[in-house]
Amino acid sequence: MSLPRVVAVVQARAGSRRLPGKALADLAGRPLLWHVLTRARLIRGVDAVVLATTRAGADDALVELADALDVGAFRGAEDDVLDRVHRAARDDDADVVVRLTGDCPLLDPDVSSAVLARFLRPRLLGGGAARPDYASNVHPRRTWPDGLDTEVVSIEALAVAHVEATDAWDREHVTSYIRTGMFNRVNVTAVDRLGAEALRWTVDAPEDLAHVRALVAACGPEARFPALLAEERRRAGALDGAQPPDGGAPAARLDAEAGSGTTRTADPGSARGRDRD
Repeated sequence: MSLPRVVAVVQARAGSRRLPGKALADLAGRPLLWHVLTRARLIRGVDAVVLATTRAGADDALVELADALDVGAFRGAEDDVLDRVHRAARDDDADVVVRLTGDCPLLDPDVSSAVLARFLRPRLLGGGAARPDYASNVHPRRTWPDGLDTEVVSIEALAVAHVEATDAWDREHVTSYIRTGMFNRVNVTAVDRLGAEALRWTVDAPEDLAHVRALVAACGPEARFPALLAEERRRAGALDGAQPPDGGAPAARLDAEAGSGTTRTADPGSARGRDRD
């Protein structure tokens, strides 16, 4: 049996409502999106990275950036993000899609690799072993900082959502239809990182960008979860009951979730709802 082709699709656009042009905002001398694309390429098991952006002229610069990194680009609808992500994955012959967003410059390839590895490892389902339809580190509960979000979905499940999802919410938030009872899902949770889920490392507003810049200035542009978490705790004081980070690779636990119904929530990228990318 041939191995599935895994494509990381990074959705991004220049037309942010809260922070216009954030994809090209400077972070340690590079555009913010550069960090996302570069980190996405380091996810173990990913065969290709594709930028899914819009046809708007403002996004020409994003495509040029992707070209400079030898990353493919797909241009589609601005509002129908589900269609854009699905078509970007389909055009690159993806069997498995790693969905990422362009406002997470501190994305940790180790964390994302753990989510992908869990998706690719079969689990027992009724009549035998099968891969889940969907794996993430954000649903049904978040235990990682907001900004390390990784969702992995089969192209079949994404195709079903593309055909069946008609609500504008589902078209905008891409995976919200898949996070319902008809799909089999698993969640990768952090271990011994109490309170990490309260941290915000995504960039959706000027204050987010300032915070991420401060973290990168302190830890370096290649810093990953353990070092960033240590810096957060150094700056704010240890969280109640939390153990100090060990500086090693992030620990993870796999919480298997059966395909049960779930309350519709905002895009998992943000507790307060993330700007559409």
